[in-house]
Amino acid sequence: MNKKILLLLLVLIIVIIGILLFVNKYFNNKREDIKIFAYPYGAYTNETVKALKNNGIDMQLYDIGINNFNCFNIDYIKRINVPCEMTGIEIIEEIEKE
Repeated sequence: MNKKILLLLLVLIIVIIGILLFVNKYFNNKREDIKIFAYPYGAYTNETVKALKNNGIDMQLYDIGINNFNCFNIDYIKRINVPCEMTGIEIIEEIEKE
């Protein structure tokens, strides 16, 4: 396997583990389902954010970008947009831009 693809997989695994650990800590080890909504291509409005929050969505992934865990805000989580035609190398290049 290509070293960049392996690096990408490792980064993704670390990010997923970090988010899961943070979510677990934030929700105080509750044994209930956590509902998360990701906006397609980051297309959201203030109205949709409020409506989903008022209707039981615990976390929402809003904007396109990379999260900084030094100043992580549970109410404003960024995500990477990965279109189906994007290659692993292109994903790594997007991550490195941030």
